[in-house]
Amino acid sequence: MRFTLGRKLDALLVSMLLLSILGIGATATELFITDHTQLLRKGALDTAALLSARVRAEMAHLGDRLAILGSVSFGDFRYPEDRLLLIEENLARDPHIVALSVYRGKTDFAPAWRIAAPGAPAKTELLELDRNFPLDLQKLSHGETDFAVVTLADGSRLIRIGLPFVRERTGLFSQLLLAELRPAKLEALFSESTEYTGTLVDRNGRILASGDPLRFAPGTELGASPILVQARTQGDRSFQLDFTDSRGRVQIGAFHPVGFAGLAVVTQTPRERIDRATQGLKRRVALLGLFVLSCALLLSLGISRSITRPIIALAAAAERVGAGDFSVQVATSGTRLRDEIWALGTAFNSMASKISGLLRENVAKARMEKELETARVVQSRFFPKEGLRELHFGLEGKLIAASECCGDWWNFVRIEERLLIAVGDVTGHGVSAALVTSAVHGAFARTVRELQSAPIRGPQVEERLIRHLARELDLAVRESAQCEASMPITISCLSPDRRLLYTLSAAHPLPLLIRDNQYLAAPCATRVALGEPGAEPVEFQAFELRPGDIILWYTDGLTECPGQDGRTLRKKALLQQLSVLGRQASAGPDGLRDGLAQLVRAHLGPETPHPEDDITFVVGVVPVTSSGIA
Repeated sequence: MRFTLGRKLDALLVSMLLLSILGIGATATELFITDHTQLLRKGALDTAALLSARVRAEMAHLGDRLAILGSVSFGDFRYPEDRLLLIEENLARDPHIVALSVYRGKTDFAPAWRIAAPGAPAKTELLELDRNFPLDLQKLSHGETDFAVVTLADGSRLIRIGLPFVRERTGLFSQLLLAELRPAKLEALFSESTEYTGTLVDRNGRILASGDPLRFAPGTELGASPILVQARTQGDRSFQLDFTDSRGRVQIGAFHPVGFAGLAVVTQTPRERIDRATQGLKRRVALLGLFVLSCALLLSLGISRSITRPIIALAAAAERVGAGDFSVQVATSGTRLRDEIWALGTAFNSMASKISGLLRENVAKARMEKELETARVVQSRFFPKEGLRELHFGLEGKLIAASECCGDWWNFVRIEERLLIAVGDVTGHGVSAALVTSAVHGAFARTVRELQSAPIRGPQVEERLIRHLARELDLAVRESAQCEASMPITISCLSPDRRLLYTLSAAHPLPLLIRDNQYLAAPCATRVALGEPGAEPVEFQAFELRPGDIILWYTDGLTECPGQDGRTLRKKALLQQLSVLGRQASAGPDGLRDGLAQLVRAHLGPETPHPEDDITFVVGVVPVTSSGIA
C-alpha cells in the first residue's frame, strides 16, 4: 500500500492528538479534582465566615434598635404613660421584638416594668420566663451579655437577650435591658445554607439558631462537640476540624466567632458527601475525556481530509496553469472552513484570473494605444501648423497635453483682413474632452467657411464676428457634450490694420498684455462658458495696440498646474519672463513661445512628462520696426 501524504498526515495528527489529549487530560483531571476537593473542604470555613458576618450585622442592627428603645425607657418624661406609649409604638413597628423589660437594682435586681408588643404571649406567660428561664443577672451587672432560648406553651420559641445598660461609678451596671425576640430572622439566615449545616451558639455552647432544628434544636447544649472543645483551647480564632460525631460519622466542621457577646457560628457537613461529589466528578471527567477523545479522532480525520483534498486540487490546477490554461479555477465556494488552504485556493483563483485579465488588458491596451495614437494624429490637425507672420503682427502658440488626447484647443483665421484668435479649454481632459474639441473645431471650420463665403458687412464687424462665432461654438458644445461638459474660451478679433483688439471672455482667463515693461489689462466683454445657459455679451470695447506690445492668451492649466515643488506658476513670473524676452531685439513670437515653454518645463521638472492639466499659451507681438516680423 502506498503511504501517501494524506495517510502520513492522518497518522501524525491522530497520534499527536491522542498523546496530547491523554497527557493533558490526566494532569488536568488530577489537578482539577484536587482543587475541587480542597474547595469543598474549605467551604465549611467559608460558610461559617459568611454566616458569622450576617449574624454580626443582624446583631449590630438589633443592638442599635434596643439601644434606642432603652434610651426612651430611661429618658426623663413628665408623664410615665408617654414613655410607655412611645415604646409600644416602636414595638408595633418591629416584628422581631416581642417584649421589652427593664430591671433595676444594685445587688438584687427586680423588674421595673415590662411592655409587650401586639400579638405577644400573655403577660402571665412572660412573667413565668423570669422563673423558668432566668438570665445570669450577676454577669449582666458586670457588663456581659447573656442569652437564653425559651419554649412557650404553644411550642414556639423565643430568644431572651439581656443587655447591661446603665453603669454606676463603681463600674457595675444598675439598670439592665431584657428583650424577648422571635428567632425567625436568625433561623432564616442559617436555613439558606444547604451544603453545610450551620448553628449559632453562645459562649456556653447553647444553640440559639440552627439550619437543621430537628437535629440541632435551639436551647440544647452543644458544649461537648469536638469543635467547641477545640474552640476553648483556640480562643476567639476561626479554624476547621475533621471530627467524628456522636453517631460515628466523620464530619468536616468549622468554627468562626461572630465578634458579638461571645456568639460563634459552627458549620459541619459529612465527609462522605464530599467523597461522593469527588467520585461523581471523576466519573464525569472520565466520560468527558472519552467523549473528547472520540471527537478528536473524528476531527483529526476530517481535518486531514480537508488539507489533502484541496492540496491535490491545487496541484492539478497548477499543472494546467503551467501548460498555459489560465482559465482554470479550484473549487472554493463549497468550502465552509475559511482556513489557510481556502485562502491559498482563493489566491490561486485570483492569480489565474488576474493573469488572464492582464493578458486581455495587454491586448486591449495595445489596441487602445493604437487608437489613441490615431486620435492624437487626427487632433493635431485641429491646431495651426505654423504661426502668423505679418507686417504689423506676429502670432505663435504652444500646447503641452496632459495625455495623448487633450481638451485644450486654439486656432486663428483671417476673414477679410481681420484676424480671429480663439483659445479654449474643455472641462476635463483625455478622450472625452478631445471629442468635444473635435466638435468645436468642426464648428469653427464650418463657420469660417460660411463667413469667408458670405462676409459680414456694415458697422461693428469685429463684434458681430465674435458674437456669431461664439454662438456657433456654443451650439457645438451643447450638442456634443449634452450638458456633461462646458468650454471656457477667449475669442479675440484684430482690426485690418492690427491696431484695435476686441475680446470676448467666456469664463476664461483674460489675455495678459505687456507694454513698456508694464502690465496692462485689456478690456473684455464677458459671458458664461460655452455649453452653459446664459446671456450673450452686452458690450465690446476696442483696445488700441501699440508697437512693442506683447499679448498672451492662455488656458488655466498654465497658472493652476502644480510643479515639482507642489506650487503653481504665478502670473507675475510669466509676465517677467515675457518682459525680459521682449527687450531682446531679435525676440519674435517664436522666441517668446520657446522662452515660455522652457519656463513651463523647468516648473514641471524633468520627472513630469505630462502635467496634471492641459497647458496652452499663444503669444502675439506688435513689431516695433516698420519692417515687421522676420
